[in-house]
Amino acid sequence: MGRKLLLEHIQVPGIETLEVYRRMGGYASVEKALKTMSPDEVTEEVKKSGLRGRGGAGFPAGMKWSFLDRKSPIQGIWFAMPTKVSRGPLRTGT
Repeated sequence: MGRKLLLEHIQVPGIETLEVYRRMGGYASVEKALKTMSPDEVTEEVKKSGLRGRGGAGFPAGMKWSFLDRKSPIQGIWFAMPTKVSRGPLRTGT
Protein backbone atom coordinates (compact mmCIF):
# COMPACT_ATOMS: atom_id res chain seq x y z
CA MET A 1 0.00 0.00 0.00
CA GLY A 2 1.20 3.54 -0.71
CA ARG A 3 2.28 6.17 1.77
CA LYS A 4 -0.59 7.74 3.75
CA LEU A 5 0.61 11.29 3.38
CA LEU A 6 -2.39 12.96 5.01
CA LEU A 7 -2.45 10.59 7.96
CA GLU A 8 1.24 9.91 8.55
CA HIS A 9 1.32 11.95 11.80
CA ILE A 10 -2.17 11.06 13.05
CA GLN A 11 -0.74 9.22 16.08
CA VAL A 12 1.33 12.21 17.26
CA PRO A 13 -0.19 13.53 20.50
CA GLY A 14 -1.60 17.03 20.02
CA ILE A 15 -1.25 16.99 16.21
CA GLU A 16 -4.58 18.80 15.98
CA THR A 17 -3.02 21.87 17.60
CA LEU A 18 -1.23 24.50 15.54
CA GLU A 19 1.93 24.33 17.67
CA VAL A 20 2.43 20.57 17.25
CA TYR A 21 1.34 20.58 13.61
CA ARG A 22 3.91 23.24 12.74
CA ARG A 23 6.60 21.45 14.75
CA MET A 24 5.94 18.35 12.61
CA GLY A 25 6.43 20.39 9.42
CA GLY A 26 2.87 21.56 8.88
CA TYR A 27 2.51 24.69 6.74
CA ALA A 28 6.18 24.55 5.67
CA SER A 29 5.19 24.41 1.99
CA VAL A 30 2.78 27.33 2.38
CA GLU A 31 5.48 29.37 4.08
CA LYS A 32 7.95 28.52 1.29
CA ALA A 33 5.43 29.50 -1.40
CA LEU A 34 4.55 32.81 0.25
CA LYS A 35 8.07 33.86 1.21
CA THR A 36 10.42 32.53 -1.47
CA MET A 37 8.47 31.72 -4.65
CA SER A 38 6.94 33.86 -7.39
CA PRO A 39 3.34 33.20 -8.48
CA ASP A 40 4.64 31.54 -11.65
CA GLU A 41 6.92 29.25 -9.62
CA VAL A 42 4.00 28.24 -7.38
CA THR A 43 1.87 27.48 -10.43
CA GLU A 44 4.63 25.35 -11.96
CA GLU A 45 5.05 23.45 -8.67
CA VAL A 46 1.31 22.73 -8.57
CA LYS A 47 1.44 21.56 -12.19
CA LYS A 48 4.32 19.18 -11.36
CA SER A 49 2.41 17.83 -8.34
CA GLY A 50 -0.49 16.63 -10.49
CA LEU A 51 -3.03 18.18 -8.10
CA ARG A 52 -6.52 17.99 -9.60
CA GLY A 53 -9.80 19.68 -8.80
CA ARG A 54 -12.61 17.90 -7.04
CA GLY A 55 -15.12 18.52 -9.82
CA GLY A 56 -16.39 15.74 -12.07
CA ALA A 57 -13.66 16.26 -14.66
CA GLY A 58 -10.79 16.48 -12.17
CA PHE A 59 -9.22 19.33 -14.13
CA PRO A 60 -5.52 19.91 -13.28
CA ALA A 61 -5.29 22.77 -10.76
CA GLY A 62 -1.94 24.05 -12.04
CA MET A 63 -3.28 24.34 -15.55
CA LYS A 64 -6.34 26.23 -14.29
CA TRP A 65 -4.09 28.59 -12.31
CA SER A 66 -1.99 29.25 -15.41
CA PHE A 67 -5.04 30.78 -17.11
CA LEU A 68 -5.10 33.69 -14.64
CA ASP A 69 -4.22 37.09 -16.06
CA ARG A 70 -1.25 38.14 -13.93
CA LYS A 71 -1.11 41.57 -15.61
CA SER A 72 -4.66 42.51 -14.67
CA PRO A 73 -4.98 45.74 -12.64
CA ILE A 74 -7.64 44.00 -10.52
CA GLN A 75 -5.98 42.31 -7.58
CA GLY A 76 -7.70 39.58 -5.64
CA ILE A 77 -7.07 37.01 -2.98
CA TRP A 78 -7.52 33.34 -3.80
CA PHE A 79 -8.49 30.90 -1.11
CA ALA A 80 -9.74 27.34 -1.00
CA MET A 81 -12.87 26.23 0.75
CA PRO A 82 -12.10 22.59 1.56
CA THR A 83 -15.55 21.44 2.64
CA LYS A 84 -18.02 19.10 1.05
CA VAL A 85 -20.73 21.76 1.18
CA SER A 86 -18.69 24.06 -1.07
CA ARG A 87 -20.00 23.97 -4.64
CA GLY A 88 -17.04 25.87 -6.09
CA PRO A 89 -13.63 25.09 -4.60
CA LEU A 90 -12.03 28.44 -5.47
CA ARG A 91 -13.45 31.87 -4.80
CA THR A 92 -11.96 35.32 -5.28
CA GLY A 93 -12.25 38.41 -3.14
CA THR A 94 -10.71 41.85 -3.00
